[in-house]
Amino acid sequence: MDYVGWSYFPTDKSILEESLLNNGIRNAPESPWILEVTFEQTDVTPDWRRIPNIVITVLSSSLFPLVEYFQYHIEFRLRTEEGVTLFRRYRVMNHTVVSGLLTPFTPFYYPPSQRQKAVARASVDFVGQLTSFCRPF
Repeated sequence: MDYVGWSYFPTDKSILEESLLNNGIRNAPESPWILEVTFEQTDVTPDWRRIPNIVITVLSSSLFPLVEYFQYHIEFRLRTEEGVTLFRRYRVMNHTVVSGLLTPFTPFYYPPSQRQKAVARASVDFVGQLTSFCRPF
């Protein structure tokens, strides 16, 4: 297994590894198959919305929350020396609300934990795709 782009998300990577292991995907160095898992984050909040939102949040002492939207892409590539055999791409949308008034609710809805659950669901779905791909005809 080869992981690309996970340096800022070590917890997400360990959750993904655990999910893959729980679903039967093992790291076998002698195997001709390489599973590449790539993680990419994109901030999708446009500047025309972000800057006024920051100003309003600061001036209101966080009475009005700061809202940021993020998009994550998780790519699974199963390849050999001949090339890519199976490719799946998943998109996870996540938003973060920053406000002093919402702080008591963070144990119930913490955005990184929601992202991590989505990463685990994506890995389970990929394993399902992989097993149907590898099933003999």
